[in-house]
Amino acid sequence: MTKAIDKIKDLDKELCILSNIMESLIWDKEVNMPEMAIGDRADQLSALGLIIHKKQTDPIWKSLINSAKEEELNLKEKALLKKITKQYSKLVNVPDELVTQINQFTPLCSNAWKKARQANDFSIYQPFLSKMIDLQIKKAKAIDKNKAPYDVLLDDYESDITQDILNPIFDDLAPHLLEIIEKIEQKNSPDTSFLYQHMDVGLQDKFTKEVLKDLQYDFKRGRLDESVHPFSMRIGNDDVRITTKYNPNDMIDGLLSSIHECGHALYDLSYPKELRGSILANGSSMGMHESQARFWENMVGRSISFWENYLPKLQEYLPSLRHVSPWDFYCAINSVKRGFIRLEADEVSYSLHIILRYRLEQKLINQQIDTKDLDTLWKEEFSHLFGIKMPDSIKSGALHDIHWAEGAFGYFPSYALGNLYAAQFVSQMENEIGSLSDNILSKNFTAIISWWKEKVHKHGASKTPSELIMNSCNASLNPKYFIEYLHNRYSQIYKY
Repeated sequence: MTKAIDKIKDLDKELCILSNIMESLIWDKEVNMPEMAIGDRADQLSALGLIIHKKQTDPIWKSLINSAKEEELNLKEKALLKKITKQYSKLVNVPDELVTQINQFTPLCSNAWKKARQANDFSIYQPFLSKMIDLQIKKAKAIDKNKAPYDVLLDDYESDITQDILNPIFDDLAPHLLEIIEKIEQKNSPDTSFLYQHMDVGLQDKFTKEVLKDLQYDFKRGRLDESVHPFSMRIGNDDVRITTKYNPNDMIDGLLSSIHECGHALYDLSYPKELRGSILANGSSMGMHESQARFWENMVGRSISFWENYLPKLQEYLPSLRHVSPWDFYCAINSVKRGFIRLEADEVSYSLHIILRYRLEQKLINQQIDTKDLDTLWKEEFSHLFGIKMPDSIKSGALHDIHWAEGAFGYFPSYALGNLYAAQFVSQMENEIGSLSDNILSKNFTAIISWWKEKVHKHGASKTPSELIMNSCNASLNPKYFIEYLHNRYSQIYKY
């Protein structure tokens, strides 16, 4: 007689395949799809989303879950049952018609966001954003009417985290970041002018792909394309695609965005065979996923050791850089300045951008503010947090990110948590495999990736971030590692 857990595995695999098909449609929408096809694609995504939702909430799950609880399971099966049980208990409460509304509306909302950015006109996007917020609140209340809607949405990205946990972490982190920024601002800024000379996009792409190959991104299992907003997407076990956005007048932005997305992809390409075709073949959380991306982008891609290796290659493509030393290049790409654009933010101020978005989306979901006032409130919160006034350009504020247009409320904290996770893991990594700087200098990326595979990747979604941190570092999450990391890097650069 077939065990209930085996039937669960079969159904879960079918859902994973359908979800991968949906991901491929979304990837195509962002990379290849003609503009006028948006209506058709919205219908396609809506129809497929409803099929997936119906399968996720089929009454058979309840009986299978109850039966599987009585069976003898191994550790991976127990983790799968726990994950499936949680997913079912959440989704079964969301009405089919609401799922259809959200799936059909999301492509329209993201398209409105794109048009508003192009026109630099928030009013084009504002009514769409209001409707998206209403839909997300309805979903949250359907899942658990007894919990704060924002906590319900946050759980989709960070199962260990609530507002009560995040608020003190971010309230404590912000002044530490400002303290570092203020120390830096008292010193002379490095020359960054050579970063903004023209470099052909084709050459940038060629150089970027060489770097990604060294970082062991497998182009037989993925690809690099351009999109409005860089992203990584797992379409299958051997199909994890990344996108970037090149700027012909900023030679480094596209490269670092690509390395960031490569970090996501290395995680998604590393799940062991026993997790493939299951809900466990995913990251532990979005924060843990961001720890990989932020690690590769900043701790590797912005390191002096990295540029001692790769500046000579870049100089071959751009001879005008030959007068620049690795140290000067390192200082330039780690220049710190309070700015208005998250994706252009330096490593120190970046988390302040996340804290700003976190506080605003809390208020939006808690219905404490209205989208009509969002631009004004954004500027006020920015001024309060950063200590500088934001210019009148709306594009620098509420139109900057696509996340809300896609309904991803609760996602933003993951970026800042990723910084915290990465710093704490690296502290332990260096105890076990030696100096990160030395490993980068010798291009020993295999040792680095192998460490991440053992501590994080091989577990997929079978363990929570807190379990991974505790198992690897023998301690709970502690922001002090990130603050110490920033002090060590930037006091060296700015000599404060």
